[in-house]
Amino acid sequence: MIRPEVVAGFRRWQGVTEGLALVLFGGWIFSGGTLVWQLPGLAVIALGLGWAVNGWRRMRFQADPSAPGLIEVDEGRIRFLHPVMGGEISLNDLSELKLVTLRGRRLWQMRDLSGARLIVPLDSAGAGDLVDAFASLPGLSASDLVAALDAREAPPGSTLPATGHSEHLVWTRPGSGIRPV
Repeated sequence: MIRPEVVAGFRRWQGVTEGLALVLFGGWIFSGGTLVWQLPGLAVIALGLGWAVNGWRRMRFQADPSAPGLIEVDEGRIRFLHPVMGGEISLNDLSELKLVTLRGRRLWQMRDLSGARLIVPLDSAGAGDLVDAFASLPGLSASDLVAALDAREAPPGSTLPATGHSEHLVWTRPGSGIRPV
């Protein structure tokens, strides 16, 4: 009955909408008038704002799944299910995370301590689950990930040619021997 594009748009904004609804509910509680109602109302408002901000950050990672493959994050492992370039990498062994633009497609390039690489398109199904997985890495926050998504140009010293290809080093594991370029 409802068009699939409309449903997909609502699902994309779901976290932000839930957070704003919680803020409104907290405002209603706050308007109870006495201090007994105002303190819990402020707590619910703060919770709703945090929920909305988290939903906004997750929304940045949830694109229309137009790339082939499926991303799964389970028990500290990232799996990319794809018939040709699929693979798996452990978050505990991850040593480097790059955001690469290649032929107009944006990809996460991950390298573990043994040198094995996993390349995952940003617009694959399940890419929204990578936010929490990457945010659990030491020294990397969700705001760093959002800033990396906003970076459009290759940083100086990039190893890829400047012909529409770029790479952005987002994170390296401290003590891994890898230095940012």
